[in-house]
Amino acid sequence: MNLEKLSINEPLALLGRAPEQTRWLSFADSEEYLAVVTYVVERSYPRY
Repeated sequence: MNLEKLSINEPLALLGRAPEQTRWLSFADSEEYLAVVTYVVERSYPRY
């Protein structure tokens, strides 16, 4: 498992938001949250 830390900028970029828009992260819809979760899970496992 990859133990690198996830910066706040990565999920914000996935949601199409700028770093200064962190408060909008709480307004993400279920599809946007799924995109973030998928991204985190995919980067957690090594690629062969």
